[in-house]
Amino acid sequence: MLLDPNEIWFTKDYRKRKKLKQATPAWANHRAIREIYQQCLHLNQQYPGMGFTVHHIIPISHPKVCGLHVPENLTIVSNSAKQLLGRKFKEP
Repeated sequence: MLLDPNEIWFTKDYRKRKKLKQATPAWANHRAIREIYQQCLHLNQQYPGMGFTVHHIIPISHPKVCGLHVPENLTIVSNSAKQLLGRKFKEP
C-alpha cells in the first residue's frame, strides 16, 4: 500500500513541509514516521495541558549538521523541552 507523503507531514506550514520532504530519503519508513506523529497526536489528546511535539534528534536544518527525517532521528518531547532543545546539536 502506497502512503500519501503529505499525510505524514502534520504541519500546514508549506516551508516546513518542504524541508521535511527534502530531508526524507526515498528509503525512509513512511509508516513508522506516521506512527510517531500519531503517537504524538495521541499524547496531546491524552494530556491536553502538556503539549507534545515531534523533535529531530539531529536537526534537519543546522549550520554544522544535516539530519534526516527518518524514524531513528525522531523523538516525542514536550513543547517546553522542545523550546530548550531548539536547533541545538551536542557534538560528541
